[in-house]
This record gives sequence, structure tokens and C-alpha cells, in this order.
Amino acid sequence: MPRRWSSSPGDVYAAHSYDHHKVLYCLRGSIVFRLTGADEEITLRPGDRLDVEPGTMHAALAGPDGVTCIEAARG
Repeated sequence: MPRRWSSSPGDVYAAHSYDHHKVLYCLRGSIVFRLTGADEEITLRPGDRLDVEPGTMHAALAGPDGVTCIEAARG
């Protein structure tokens, strides 16, 4: 079941992973993801989608205007 969530500007999410495939869709604001082990930052803005494979360590930082996303597990 999809769920909607929001974060305030500058909120930090420490590195973590899931045992399922996660799909994130940005509705408002922005958020920067850093995948552990990859020298890559992924910025989501309204309309952007990110798929996170099971077991992928990732951290995130909400943008200067905060962020609102929808997320769901993909079977």
C-alpha cells in the first residue's frame, strides 16, 4: 500500500536498507539520496522516481524547501 510522507528542510536520514524493493516518487520539494558504495548522488524533484533494490544501503537529505514523497514496496 503506498504511503505519503513529508520531511522538513535539511532533515537527514542515516544510511539504512530494506529487505524489499522500494519505489519512491517525489511530489513536492527535493531530496538527495546517496547510495552507499556508489560515488553518486541522486536528486529527486517533483515528478522524479527512484527504485531502491532490496539490501541497498542509502542515506538521504531533504532539500531546502523540504520534500513530500509517495513510497511503496514493489512485489
